[in-house]
Parts: sequence; structure tokens; C-alpha cells
Amino acid sequence: LTVAARKAPFSELDKKFIRLFGAHLSDHLAGILFQAKATQLLIDKATHDHLTGLLNRGAIIDHLGNQLALARRTGQAVGIILADIDFFKSINDQHGHLVGDAVLRELAHRLSMRARDGNGLGRYGGEEFLFVLYPCNPQELAAAAERFRSVVADAAFVAMGRHQEDLRVTISLGTAT
Repeated sequence: LTVAARKAPFSELDKKFIRLFGAHLSDHLAGILFQAKATQLLIDKATHDHLTGLLNRGAIIDHLGNQLALARRTGQAVGIILADIDFFKSINDQHGHLVGDAVLRELAHRLSMRARDGNGLGRYGGEEFLFVLYPCNPQELAAAAERFRSVVADAAFVAMGRHQEDLRVTISLGTAT
């Protein structure tokens, strides 16, 4: 807070008032910032999957609804990809749920790195992921699906737990525009 006197210097009473007002303003602004951060944290917890950090089912469905409404207004196509980890139950059964959780986190990270700005990506179910791409024509959708498929299949997942061998993970994808 900066204040200046135009004519006469501030009196001691003026300076005391300025300090009190500045402290009050500072405390009030700090409270507003704290409340904004707390609100954002609650929103993130309500809309994101705790394990993968991706949008949760409700949030990705909301995003899909918003993109479909936008598509109706603009006449552009929305691309949707539903992906499922192949044989995920066997990963959990053979290596344990902690390894399965690590696979989900790594897969979410890889998919996020291949997603483009504006694409919606969420955890739809246990090992199912939903992508919402707008605008997206059928050719772009096929290319995106291949991009997501290959980022998962092309590099092994490092297994931690009882069996230290690397895991080969693949996903199956379905698309619609």
C-alpha cells in the first residue's frame, strides 16, 4: 500500500491510521486469497480422480455435454474415444493392486502427454478412459486414437512389487463422431 501527501506531511495520527488500514486491508486480501485457494482445491477434489489426476466420471460427462452443446451451435463434429485397458484384471491378480494402481497412474500420464489442448480426458470407470475431442473430424479422430494406442503399447510399464519384470500394457479403443 502506497500513500502520499499532497500538501502537508502526514501527522503521527495519519500514519497510525494508514498502518492500521494497511494491516486491515492486507488481512482482508489474505483471507480472500485463502478462500479462493480453498475453493479451487475443493473444486479439484470434486472433479478429478484421486488416483490418476484426470477428470472423474461426472466431470468428463459434463465436459462431453458442454462440447456437444457447442458442436450443435457451431456445426462442427465432436470426437469421442472410449478406451479400456486390456486384461487389467490379470495385472491386479498377478502383480497386486498397488502395481495395478501404478499402471493406471502411468497410463493416465502417458495419455495426458499425448492429449492436445482443449481435449477432455477422464477416467470413466475402473480401467476405462473417455476422451472428448472438439472439433474433430473422423480422420483426426482415427489419428488421435492411434496416437493414444501407441503411447501405451510402445513402451513397457515398469512393475514394482512381487514381480519386477516390465509389463506390456495395451488398450482397446472405440471411437465415434
